[in-house]
Parts: sequence; structure tokens; C-alpha cells
Amino acid sequence: ADAAWMTFRHRDGYTRVTDMAWSPCGRHLAVGYASSDRAVVWDAVSGQGRELDSFLPLAWLGASAGGVRFVRWASAGNMVAVCLSNARLLCLYETLTWTRHAHRTEGTLHDASFSPNGRYILGAANTRSSGSVWCYPLQARAPATRVSRGYKVQLWKTASGTSPPIRALAWSPTGERLAVVFATPLPPDDSPPADATEGSAAEACLGERASVALFLTECNSQTANIRAVFRGWIRPPPGVAGKAAG
Repeated sequence: ADAAWMTFRHRDGYTRVTDMAWSPCGRHLAVGYASSDRAVVWDAVSGQGRELDSFLPLAWLGASAGGVRFVRWASAGNMVAVCLSNARLLCLYETLTWTRHAHRTEGTLHDASFSPNGRYILGAANTRSSGSVWCYPLQARAPATRVSRGYKVQLWKTASGTSPPIRALAWSPTGERLAVVFATPLPPDDSPPADATEGSAAEACLGERASVALFLTECNSQTANIRAVFRGWIRPPPGVAGKAAG
């Protein structure tokens, strides 16, 4: 009989997969587990797994940060980002030597996305009632896993002056667009920043209470900061939202 094409990878102490990400070359798979604060990078050819070094501070010694929330692989394949469930830390691993640097974040990160050119990483940080997107520029000089001081990217403000919590974000492969999923629907009286949209088209989008927003991303030539410009809502086909809710 032909040999089975599927091989199961298992490591003692690592259970309940929370997230995973393929390397751009398709050989390595970074996997996060709820049972451990250390991610594992599996080699799909050899079957070997590498445990990434822990990046928890000494104050957490003997404690758990709730396991890995997400793992992200940079498009160039040179970096892996790992975030834990209960620690306000983002760790970047350089994939040649697997050296690491951990960076404190504002709020608990729920998602992150590398820019296609590898110069930035965006993180969606939430508190109990609000969310924000932070941009962390990656330093061009070695080691690339070090980041410059992060800054908040203005996306949206509600009538109360805060942004809703963010569930997910994704940067397009060209780096021109950013999709953001809000954890709660926005009320129809919320409006985008004053310079974001014009005319009744934006008002019509707002009335449908969509929770996926689309932004154009621009880079300031003088400061090199990322700016997001609201363009509209991504809406499901008619009837799809109602069926899903039912």
C-alpha cells in the first residue's frame, strides 16, 4: 500500500493549537499553543520542531501568560512575531539565528500584521472598552528585530471619543490597503474622520452597521509615519448577514 501522505507532529506539553503561520518558502510552520507561552516552529520536511525561547520577563517566573495568542511570519521570511494572551508584549524573532527582542505594547494585542516591505508591523491593542492600532517601525540596521518607538495610527473615533475594540486586521500584499474588523458593530451615528470620506456614500455605508472597515495606507515622506485614510465598509451580499445571524 502507498505510504500515508499525512504526518502528525506532536510535542509533549504542547496542546490546543491557537494559531499558526507558514513561512513564505512553505517549509516551516510556526504554531502557537494555549498550553505553553512558547511557540514551536516545525520543519515540514524533516519533521523536527524548534521551541522558540521564552520572552517573558523575570517577574513572570513560574507564572503563565495564558499561552500564545497569535503568530505572524513576515513576507520576507526573516522574522516571526509572537504575542501571548495575557501579556502586553510583542516578541520578534529573527529566523536565521532565532535571536529575539520583546517589546511592550499599549494594551493587549489581539492581532498584528507586517507591512509587505518589512519596514513596519501594526498591532491591534484593546482595553476593556476600546481599541487602537499601533505602528512599530522596524529598524533597518541590525538586529532587525528591534523596533523604534511605536505610535498610534488614527483609524476611527466614535461619538464618545474612543475607538471600538478591534478583532483583526490585515494589510494587503501591495501595502496600499488595510482591512480592520471591529469587535462590535458601529452605531449609524458614528462618522469617519473629517478628511476620510465625502458625500452620501459614506453615510449609506454607516447605516448598515458593517464591522469591516477598509483604509488606504500612506507613508509620510518626512516622518516615515504610516497614515490610514478611511475609504468605506466591506459589506456582505444582500441577505448573507441576515442568514448568518439566524
